[in-house]
Amino acid sequence: PDIGHKTYILIQELIEGMSLEKLLILHRNKNLLMNPTMIAFILYKAALALDEAHNLKSKTGKPLKVVHRSLSPSNILINEKAGIVKLSDFGMAAIDDEELGAGALKGKPQYMAPEQFLGNNFISTDIWSLGVIAYEALTGFLPYQISGETLNEATDRFVTQSHFQLRSPAEILNASKLNKEFHVVSDIIMKCLNPNGHRRPSADQIQHEIASNFLYKEGLGATNRTLSAYVSLIKNLPANFQGEEFPFNEDLGLVLKRTLHIKSPHLAVNQR
Repeated sequence: PDIGHKTYILIQELIEGMSLEKLLILHRNKNLLMNPTMIAFILYKAALALDEAHNLKSKTGKPLKVVHRSLSPSNILINEKAGIVKLSDFGMAAIDDEELGAGALKGKPQYMAPEQFLGNNFISTDIWSLGVIAYEALTGFLPYQISGETLNEATDRFVTQSHFQLRSPAEILNASKLNKEFHVVSDIIMKCLNPNGHRRPSADQIQHEIASNFLYKEGLGATNRTLSAYVSLIKNLPANFQGEEFPFNEDLGLVLKRTLHIKSPHLAVNQR
């Protein structure tokens, strides 16, 4: 380049793995539902990242209250080898209470909070989106089927569906047949999906409740290695898997058995 010519370079971290969106598609293609503990672990890690963004401060110490405002499964990334969860695509991030332009549709409408349909963004907006993501991962479908090319179209669809009572994941999946602590995760998700943003939990409250009342209540629980082993398990599952045992890496299998408290790796998988 010529002397004096400014060149701007954007350097991004390379995540060797997949998005949560792709992981959910992988489950769907094999007629599976994602393991509840793995969902709780990803929810826990995502809440950690959101908590940092929501409490970010300027150089002078002023709270910035950064809102992601377009959180969806596509920007929750998973490093397959390390099992590390990261949030990406902060390109639409805004400051708390920053308004959208009239008629503008920012982000994916099915993950948007009620206040976003009114053009507003708050820290609690991200909490709603996180709840929608976890609801979809657990049940296999979205709590609200919202679409539209404009903000008004999406708003009309949300208003119509919001008149119906939303069933909890625990009710849909008959949680009595699953992990006895599953209700903890289901309750957290429903708190995140409270239409009143002031009544939603903070990211810090979410991670604390998941860790103390579900993931690590009995001591040893899910870790980054567990998530890495689980992703490998799902990728290597036979296409016609029907719940039977199958050959799997012994070391990875041991990680799953110890941290998910199961007798065999194949028990980590849930049929739809």
